[in-house]
Amino acid sequence: EVQITYITPGISVNTLREEMRTICGFGATGPTQFTMKWIDDEGDPCRIATQHELDEALRLYKVEKDTEITIH
Repeated sequence: EVQITYITPGISVNTLREEMRTICGFGATGPTQFTMKWIDDEGDPCRIATQHELDEALRLYKVEKDTEITIH
């Protein structure tokens, strides 16, 4: 199943984590920890656990002029 959301530049990693928790249906009884990864231009999964990692993913998305960023 594919879910789509729109994020704003400058989003915090905590806000993204909560958005992903909602999208994935992880409610109050769901897992307390989960891993977010984005797929880079070479098809490699790259972890998003810190603000720095999220900022880098969004920077590369902008540099590459991609139309979307895929997060798993």
